[in-house]
Amino acid sequence: MECQTWIGSAFSSGWAAATYWSGLRERQLDALSTAGISESQTYVDKKSGATAERAAHARSVDEAAGRHIGRLVAHPADKIEYARLLKGQASSFGKISTKTGIPKTCLHRYLQE
Repeated sequence: MECQTWIGSAFSSGWAAATYWSGLRERQLDALSTAGISESQTYVDKKSGATAERAAHARSVDEAAGRHIGRLVAHPADKIEYARLLKGQASSFGKISTKTGIPKTCLHRYLQE
């Protein structure tokens, strides 16, 4: 929370950021009031969960229709199989990454047992 008051000036302003936690907004507004910032000088904006709900609904509709959701598969199956073969030959993740072009972070996911 930020609260600024200029003494000797006719202008005071306040800014408070709140999340979804219950009571946080009220505590911040109380602090602004204590600092001398009136309710008429305070702007309160609340973001609803409607955006996330719309996205979840759109995802479920697309999945029901058989459309692909999320990121596209970045690495072809033949490269992943080649990486598995190299791992079976006790190659390091660095060498497998160099030979297949698959980043090590993805290899850990593809080659976990």
